[in-house]
Amino acid sequence: MSAEREWRSRAACRGVDGEIFFPTATEGPTYEAQVAVAKAVCVRCPVRAECLDEALVRIPYGIAGGLTPEERRGRGRPVAQETTAVVEAGLRAGAHRGER
Repeated sequence: MSAEREWRSRAACRGVDGEIFFPTATEGPTYEAQVAVAKAVCVRCPVRAECLDEALVRIPYGIAGGLTPEERRGRGRPVAQETTAVVEAGLRAGAHRGER
């Protein structure tokens, strides 16, 4: 592994189902809940800044570096969903889409 990408080995998302970083909904409460699940992983990540740096250069889709694609492009509003809303929605961080 190259030194410039060694940060990946310390990422909080290692071992997490990667699908959670690609919401299936496109808007509304379901979308916000799905984004909140992904962001709950990112918020505790020790290499979030490195991930965001890479996402800004080469990751056009999904949640990366704790931001949605729209947030990374500097457009749109950030999703105003607290992590506690994930619990209220009946989801849990790291859950597969079909799990509740």
